[in-house]
Amino acid sequence: MTSSPPSTFKALHLTKPKTPFTIATVDTPSTSPTEVLIRLSALAINPVDWKVQDSGYFIETYPAILGEDLSGTIVAVGSSVTRFKPGDRVLAHAHFLWTKENKHGGFQEMVVVPEISVAKIPESMKESDATVLPLAISTAAAGLYQPKSQTCLGLDLPSANPTKSGKTLLVWGGSSSVGTAAIQLAVASGVDVVTTCSKRNFELVEGLGAKAFDYASLSVVGDLVEELKKGEFVGGYDGGLFFFLSLAFTCFVRLFAFRGSPGGCVHSICSACPA
Repeated sequence: MTSSPPSTFKALHLTKPKTPFTIATVDTPSTSPTEVLIRLSALAINPVDWKVQDSGYFIETYPAILGEDLSGTIVAVGSSVTRFKPGDRVLAHAHFLWTKENKHGGFQEMVVVPEISVAKIPESMKESDATVLPLAISTAAAGLYQPKSQTCLGLDLPSANPTKSGKTLLVWGGSSSVGTAAIQLAVASGVDVVTTCSKRNFELVEGLGAKAFDYASLSVVGDLVEELKKGEFVGGYDGGLFFFLSLAFTCFVRLFAFRGSPGGCVHSICSACPA
């Protein structure tokens, strides 16, 4: 049995940049036809959260409610929602940075989320484990599946029984949260995955379906080039968070394509490489 949402609840307010959050009481918002209201059980803190808190980027008005990753129980659904009902345990990607509406921030007891950004949690998974997944999966999926361009790869959508495509994807930083998500999604799209990580994480990424290379090896560039020559190189995906590493990675994969690798043009979610 589920209870009706309260009329008010607690939220973390950011009142200006470079300041701690304060606890505030806010009114329970309404949902649009395509949204659900979730009672928070667990949340995860991402680098983007403290970066926005510190810089004020993306925030148009204060107070603001940040937070991307959450899990909990649905307490209300919009009139057009068909995939969920009150009482469902779910994970969700909160959209405040996109909509600028506080009801869409994750750092509060009740969160409004678009149906499309919500998924049910398997019975075997704890909500505290599920809450680390949404932003990593969204980020990986955006680079892999949005229409092919200079920043997105346009792969076939994943399936439970993928057909091998003969294509190979390079994931740089495969043991990161985004990297592990990108590996699993790409494998489910029928793509062979080559990835870099430290030796201690080889077992992790190989268990997800990737072939691992030690990023600290002095021969890693040559080793990757030889491996990627074996099939059609569909592109590269940077699973890390460092600008200069991303820049170097982008230059590498584009140079590899330019020098006549199978697959030709390379697409990446990394920063654009200077001409």
